[in-house]
Amino acid sequence: MASLTAVSTALSAAGTLASAAISASQADRAAQMQIEAQNREHAMRAQQMKLRHEIEERRRKRNLKEALAARRARFGGAGVGAAGGSAAALLAGLRRKSAKAGAEAAKEKRLGLQSNLLSVENSNRRALQNAAFANESAAFNGSFGLAGNIVDGLKEIRRGQK
Repeated sequence: MASLTAVSTALSAAGTLASAAISASQADRAAQMQIEAQNREHAMRAQQMKLRHEIEERRRKRNLKEALAARRARFGGAGVGAAGGSAAALLAGLRRKSAKAGAEAAKEKRLGLQSNLLSVENSNRRALQNAAFANESAAFNGSFGLAGNIVDGLKEIRRGQK
């Protein structure tokens, strides 16, 4: 009878450990899936930001060309050459203003990408921490379950000996 109780205790303990291992594996897989989804989302956002920036850059360049052409036309209509003097200074000012706007847009894009990346890194870190907590919880519960099974088995053995 005592050997049957010991076998039962051992099987119960093995089941408890297997259950803890499965819980840990499931938590790891869930965390990995969450991280992969977050990384895909980050890549998609980065691609969208890049496309928006490219569209804005093309628009900025087109607007500059149109503004330069309109100014040249006005200067020509007034009989002022655009090759030198105040007309050239005005055109150069338009180019500088457009270049500055382009540089600011590029900086804004970089900051947006960095912010997005930091957000994803923080989310990934939280997913890993949650998985680690789930693993520790499963191990903790598994060890208490194992200890409880052993104690129960010893009690059964004692009862059988009396």
